[in-house]
Amino acid sequence: MVHLPPKPSIPLVLLFASFLHPSTALPQQPPPGAAIQDQTAQVSINSPDTNPSSSSSLPITLTIFSSSPGPKLCRGHAIASLNIPPPEGLGLTTQSQCYNLPAPAGCGTFVANKEDGCEVRLFAGRDCVEFVNLAVFMPEVRPVGGRWRSFEVRCGVEPPDEGALGRPPLEGMIEGIKRPQRR
Repeated sequence: MVHLPPKPSIPLVLLFASFLHPSTALPQQPPPGAAIQDQTAQVSINSPDTNPSSSSSLPITLTIFSSSPGPKLCRGHAIASLNIPPPEGLGLTTQSQCYNLPAPAGCGTFVANKEDGCEVRLFAGRDCVEFVNLAVFMPEVRPVGGRWRSFEVRCGVEPPDEGALGRPPLEGMIEGIKRPQRR
């Protein structure tokens, strides 16, 4: 009968790990301005309030792609990318500038603060002829589809007065529609 030595009480992996140097990872600290609160074993992370009225938080950018839009992003390769300086002041409309694309585009993303009041007009022909669509820059990446060969950008456009737009044509009609009962 062969006698084996007793099993060590500490697993071998832990023994080996104790000889390694301490971790070189950075300590886990919250991002600047974030507050971490511990409430009865529940952790909630509160980000600082972002001031949406600051026009310097997002650059005015547009990226145009060769293919159609997908569910969340544009497909294909980027044909053009443009960074536009913000307008001089609120309500000061910039001059429209026409840009021709090297190839037909199928999708674009237009990102800026709403306060910048930027819009892009899309055209099927070169030199900004044959108007196709108008897209408003938004503070999120949202694909806009279509086929165009040129576009013009304008910033500082005032938003329309909601009162002057009138009542929505389908307001109140959807609530009155009775849905069929399922059996």
